[in-house]
Amino acid sequence: MKIPDQEAETIRKKPLRFAKHFYMREVSRVNYQRIRIVWENGEIHREGKNKFRITMKFGGKVAYIIFYSYRDYNELITVGTTSR
Repeated sequence: MKIPDQEAETIRKKPLRFAKHFYMREVSRVNYQRIRIVWENGEIHREGKNKFRITMKFGGKVAYIIFYSYRDYNELITVGTTSR
């Protein structure tokens, strides 16, 4: 379910932390510039109590970031692209 724009802006303003798996996927799948563009402009969808997915279309592919949002920070778990 897509979250409201106001809640999305609140989430985007929190500091970021990165899980080990995120670094491994970032290096092999998606470059940092694209991750930043997706983070700043993608649609945020709720997947659980504090789990979210940001998605954004790039040509024929969709880039995504999965993360947990806690009170003081966001922890980015994984990143990737699909051909949907």
